[in-house]
Amino acid sequence: QMCIRDRYMGTLNNFQPSMLKRIFGSGKCSKQQQNNAKPAKKITLSNKNKIPNTNQQHHQLMQVDGKLPDITKAEKLRLHNNNGAPIEQENVVERLLVNGLVQKKLKLSQMQGQGQTKTDIDEQQDKMEQENEVTLTKQITNEERLKRITEMLQGLTERYEGEYSNDLEENLIRRQPDFSNALAKTEIRASLRAKMIDWVIEVFGNYPDTTSHNTFFVAVHVLDLYFKNYKGRRLKDGDVHLVGIAAMLIATKYEDIMQISLRDFVDKVGHKKFTAEQIKEKEWEILGALNYNVAFPTAFQLFEKIMYKNFQQDNTDGYSEIKSSAIYLLKMLYLDVKFLNIQPYVIATSVLCYTIKTYFFGIIEQLSQNNRQRQVIAEQENILLQSIVDNSNLKIGIIEECMKEIRAYVHQYSETYPDLNNLDKFKDVWN
Repeated sequence: QMCIRDRYMGTLNNFQPSMLKRIFGSGKCSKQQQNNAKPAKKITLSNKNKIPNTNQQHHQLMQVDGKLPDITKAEKLRLHNNNGAPIEQENVVERLLVNGLVQKKLKLSQMQGQGQTKTDIDEQQDKMEQENEVTLTKQITNEERLKRITEMLQGLTERYEGEYSNDLEENLIRRQPDFSNALAKTEIRASLRAKMIDWVIEVFGNYPDTTSHNTFFVAVHVLDLYFKNYKGRRLKDGDVHLVGIAAMLIATKYEDIMQISLRDFVDKVGHKKFTAEQIKEKEWEILGALNYNVAFPTAFQLFEKIMYKNFQQDNTDGYSEIKSSAIYLLKMLYLDVKFLNIQPYVIATSVLCYTIKTYFFGIIEQLSQNNRQRQVIAEQENILLQSIVDNSNLKIGIIEECMKEIRAYVHQYSETYPDLNNLDKFKDVWN
């Protein structure tokens, strides 16, 4: 629910009073409205320098300026009369009346030319007046309704930013789970856990229309919390398969609108190794170990919150590439048990910073020896990274230490897990 609300409010964040000009023609806002229409204080990146297309990669600088797009040619024609003069908002009613009278006179003239009687013409005249009145009333009603919706959305955005945004973020951070030493009380090998996580990617990847990134993270977090909190006998490698299936069932029930059916888990996922009763019994056992709480914030939800806080719009050049690469890296980290000892919020913040540095490094490498362009882009990178650090309220040393761990892990990943290929196979499923 928080993901949905954050995405919804991310759309509202760009809604400013100046947008009324787009809706109502060239009617100008008052000075007080213009003063209140200051954009959110977020990072703005220029896009003056086009980046060449090499190695089949298209890199462009991000544009996070929060400005409205230019009015299209069709909209310009709609906002001007036949003489090219702007149409003022106050003249909407007058224009409708004048247009209606002109159309009525033309119609009556045609009827007289066709030899119709005066009675017929009077009846048609009354009918046209009624239609004109209905059209005018409908147009005024729609404009008034649109104005009220605009004011309501603006008020919701201001209220969310002023009263709820920071509180929601603090609540997410406070409720983030602790996965440290998840395998300490078990006899499960870390390599087998990594293989199970890779299999979870494959299972959900085969249901792209009903599952999401967060379904994966819910399943992984449920799995690790069960390993940590289970107070029965010591869990062994042979328990991992059934626990993984039950964790995925819990995740799809909780997260997805159309869940993966229990029959699919028995037949297609588990290949009939476990019965429906065995899976349901393990599901009950896992929920008991978690105290029936699966409403914790996932690493993916924390990451999305950080993205919303630092980027004003999601249609800028580079945004999609940075986000998809960061999600890929976030999943990669949770394959390895050592990253369970780091708080999810720290991991999400560090992953974003590492991805941004990688993205800008690729751009700078394409600029050859143009030192001026390299300097400008490096300055933009530093500004953006500093903004993310400041907004996170984390010490920069914590983020840098985590980024060192990430860098070393990325370089050794292929050697550490040579047989785990599902991350690459299904990386574009939900993008």
